Amino acid sequence: ADRSASLFAFGDAARHYAAALELWPADDPARPKIQLERARTYYLAGGGGVDLLEDARDRLLDTGELVLAAVAEITIAEAQWHFGELDRSAQHQRRAAELVEAAPPSPSKAFVLSNVSRFHMLAGANEEAIRIGRAALSMAEDLRLDDLRAHALNNIGSARVHLGDRAGLADLERSIEISTVADPFESIRGYGNLGSMMAEHGDLDRHAELSGKALELAKHFGITEAIRWFDGEEVTALFWRGR
Repeated sequence: ADRSASLFAFGDAARHYAAALELWPADDPARPKIQLERARTYYLAGGGGVDLLEDARDRLLDTGELVLAAVAEITIAEAQWHFGELDRSAQHQRRAAELVEAAPPSPSKAFVLSNVSRFHMLAGANEEAIRIGRAALSMAEDLRLDDLRAHALNNIGSARVHLGDRAGLADLERSIEISTVADPFESIRGYGNLGSMMAEHGDLDRHAELSGKALELAKHFGITEAIRWFDGEEVTALFWRGR
């Protein structure tokens, strides 16, 4: 399952995690962590699975794994955001931030903070997105986590451009450069966000090119949610270009 997840084969990973859980001792302290991985990969494979995420979160809270519970919370927030349940998503975002607030630096804390930054950017709270994003970026740099460096730069760059700071485009370009090597999955979001920024500044051909690249990668990796998203972007690109 771990190997499948590292190759972005999330459906296979979810099935293998489920098979592992059938064999895993019910009282083993590691079991909630496997439940979290099963829930996250099931969600990323396009299967929904909010109930699985909530169950994993509750079990992690019971065992005192607050940072991993925050990972579950921020993933639930993402699912609710995609469902259009923005108020519920915001509640889970706040809970995730609270759970990691007192925790020492770690990959999971950096992941949670970067995603909190992302949702602030999407909600138009760009100053807060930049502040939290830079905290996540600093942590990712200290821990030498290139995938999370790319993720944080994506959020920071988008927020800066939304505020009228075109220097944010360089953050987005850097995010794509890093993620192409470190995390091709993240590069899908990088191409998409940079494309959106290009559209905001009137470069519709560049928007179409970047959105098309994101869709190509999403199909290559079989990322259901991203395929849906960029299919929609393709329609928008055609409309804006008078086609």
